[in-house]
Amino acid sequence: MEIQKIKRCLPILTVLAYYKIQPDKHHQIKCPFHDDDKPSCKIYPETNTYHCFACGKTGDVIQFIQDKEGITKREAILRATALINNEKLTISNKIPMPARPVNNNDKTLSELFTYFLQSIERSTNAQSYCTSRGLDYKTLEIGYNSAEKWNKLKQCVIFPPVRLRLCCCSA
Repeated sequence: MEIQKIKRCLPILTVLAYYKIQPDKHHQIKCPFHDDDKPSCKIYPETNTYHCFACGKTGDVIQFIQDKEGITKREAILRATALINNEKLTISNKIPMPARPVNNNDKTLSELFTYFLQSIERSTNAQSYCTSRGLDYKTLEIGYNSAEKWNKLKQCVIFPPVRLRLCCCSA
């Protein structure tokens, strides 16, 4: 599912309800990201965004999930997709993943992709390429293979190894 579709299909009020957070009549909450003795975080249901006027945290439904649980963007997207599908979830750092065969190379591939994520930060050419193609390499967690660690697919933009499951929603 595309990120924009997730943002359209998952109301921020649903995300707040999942975390048992109830906004007041002015759509304000006590900010869950810092010690807050009175509501300082404004919820904008019409745009599915939030902004805390005390600590400065701001974002959309995916960013809220990421900030609330302290997880990666990819994990927050998976969590949001699961919420859209009404899957039973527990609040934890464990994200439901599509079933796939166990592979001894998983750890190696994971370490390699972590390296790719760090490599794109060092390559202005890869960053420029992503930007020219309308890709936000930070948000999408895109990597870059400069061929220093892996000689296959030299100087290539690399996408995350796990694909999001598709789901339906009416938008």
